[in-house]
Amino acid sequence: TYKYPQMADHIRLDEITIYGVKGRPKQIHFKGASHKQMQWTFNFTSKVLVLKRLALNFSQSHQIRFTFTH
Repeated sequence: TYKYPQMADHIRLDEITIYGVKGRPKQIHFKGASHKQMQWTFNFTSKVLVLKRLALNFSQSHQIRFTFTH
């Protein structure tokens, strides 16, 4: 969760790269519901998860939750 109230509403975070993810997520939830416009890819070899098209406003708090299968 990040929140930077001093930043203007027009500053957005579009992409997040997460390294060392052990497996492909079954679901990714954004603010408690699956984010329809968000795109994501997972590379099994490098264990890298990339979340794209987020458009997260830096002046607000955000939470992204992952669900994995075992």
